[in-house]
Amino acid sequence: MQLGSSGFNKIVLIRYLDGFINGIDDSKKTSKNITEIYPNPASNKITLRNANLQNGSMASITDLTGKVLYQNSIDKTGEIDVSYLPRGIYILKLVNLKDESFVKKIVLTDGN
Repeated sequence: MQLGSSGFNKIVLIRYLDGFINGIDDSKKTSKNITEIYPNPASNKITLRNANLQNGSMASITDLTGKVLYQNSIDKTGEIDVSYLPRGIYILKLVNLKDESFVKKIVLTDGN
């Protein structure tokens, strides 16, 4: 039997992260209005710039194993202190009050 002969003509990859499915079949809305996360790589703080960022938006940072290291609401400044986290690669997830979500890899390095 050849691929596609049974009516299936594409392969769907789904990524599981922090209790949510994030991928091409994700039913949650994705925010298209996040324009910047800076600096990335960072050492002390990161700033989120988003037209839909509101007081009460929730941000979480997880390590690559899915362990939640930061979870808090953020204000319109969009600043998150990351100075206490060990240097490495993390996943940032932002959910605003419209239930739009955004997931991005962030890198933390030693400051120069």
